[in-house]
Amino acid sequence: MRPAQPRIVPNGPTISGVADNRLAISDSARRLEVLRHCVTCIFENKISDGRKTFPAVVRALKSKAARLALCNELALHVVGNKAMLEDQQFDLIVRLMNCALQVCNNNSIRDWVV
Repeated sequence: MRPAQPRIVPNGPTISGVADNRLAISDSARRLEVLRHCVTCIFENKISDGRKTFPAVVRALKSKAARLALCNELALHVVGNKAMLEDQQFDLIVRLMNCALQVCNNNSIRDWVV
């Protein structure tokens, strides 16, 4: 038997790459939690708390998972097919839905162009 020839072993994933993956998952989970909190605040008529997290929720709506989570969260707060909202609550919910639809519409237009 002859001895094995030395060879170069390729580098594997770095430790920071693994940590970044966990960070991305936790960031995504955190964004969804902020979305849930915002919608809950709106339906509980805590308008000032809802407005504080609103910009973060709008940014989170760029992901499909966040848009689906928004639909699910809205469905949880609606009893039957009715929800009684005051003007400010209605305004924030409509703005969230509008942002989600705009992002969704922009993505579908890009899919057709490509």
